[in-house]
Amino acid sequence: MKGRLPSVLCLRLFSNFPPLALLVCARLLLSRLRLPRPSPSPDLPPPPMAYWSQSTVRTRDLEALVAKGSLPPRTDAQEWIIPRKERRPAPPPNYVVSFVAFHDRGLGVPAGAFLRGTLERVKLELQHLNPNGVQQMAAFEALCEGYLQCEAHADLFAHLFSFSLRRDPESHPAAIGCAALKAKNDRGGLYLAGNLASSNKGWHTGWFYLRNDAAKPLPQYTGRTFESPPADWKWGASKTPIKELNAALDALEAVKARGVDLAEVIGAYLLRGVVPLRLRVLKLYQMTEERAPFVGTVTANPLPTVDEVRRRLRTITGNSSLEFPRQGVLPMLPDPRAVELVRSSSFRFCLSLSL
Repeated sequence: MKGRLPSVLCLRLFSNFPPLALLVCARLLLSRLRLPRPSPSPDLPPPPMAYWSQSTVRTRDLEALVAKGSLPPRTDAQEWIIPRKERRPAPPPNYVVSFVAFHDRGLGVPAGAFLRGTLERVKLELQHLNPNGVQQMAAFEALCEGYLQCEAHADLFAHLFSFSLRRDPESHPAAIGCAALKAKNDRGGLYLAGNLASSNKGWHTGWFYLRNDAAKPLPQYTGRTFESPPADWKWGASKTPIKELNAALDALEAVKARGVDLAEVIGAYLLRGVVPLRLRVLKLYQMTEERAPFVGTVTANPLPTVDEVRRRLRTITGNSSLEFPRQGVLPMLPDPRAVELVRSSSFRFCLSLSL
């Protein structure tokens, strides 16, 4: 009843003092109207590239990467630095710009030869990549080492993948994530089956300064953008004879026939606590029992559980029902079942290109 008094009062005022009543009633009634709120717009996947904005990284974010072995601990040498309030990077000398999402997807420092060689070959800086591109490179390196028994084969990678230029919605050059790595149009079926998450929302604000290794440096940060795709992006196999490439593809097909897909490769290296794109003492196929405990190769301590790896895989692939591991799938080297497979003649190409 009390809630109706203002309305009754308005009616009485209106009958005696029309002008004043109109103003008072309008204010009282409008203040009590419960207008429906506009429904929020659906969450749209963010563009794969963006302009710079203030970093949202906090110390706890990088300490979480340290705990997983994806980033070195911070010492007096300042292996990493949290940006202050700058809206675009201004790294100190001998630092590059990296992203939390990259280290979640297989990037480590000092960076290995495959990543450094690829960036040099196509004239890219680290910030030009996106999380899925980093993940694809990490998985490819693990595939070569863990299933094909060779170092990451640069020409095989160039035969299967290429970079394409991505722009912002207004077709302007983008500063972040502009180089999208994808399987070449006519060769997608030659590679591992599997998808990565279509959205890595918010990754481009997760940037920080990473000390560049003096002996094995990543490309220096310049903030360069691209108006058009450089000619270097239209790469292909340059040093490996086609006969060897075909042998590599035959070996890859044999691995796929044993159930190995993209998620299985990623899960296998996560279980071992290895960061593929990091410079390591041992290759995956060299991780035999007599070489344990793999100092300089395994960085995760403790090793993740199967459940933890499964959860990470579901995030990486965007598949909330993904099962891992699957029964009957070829295990990663140096498991004896994988050793038996690579003894076939198709795998002799593994005396491969060294970077």
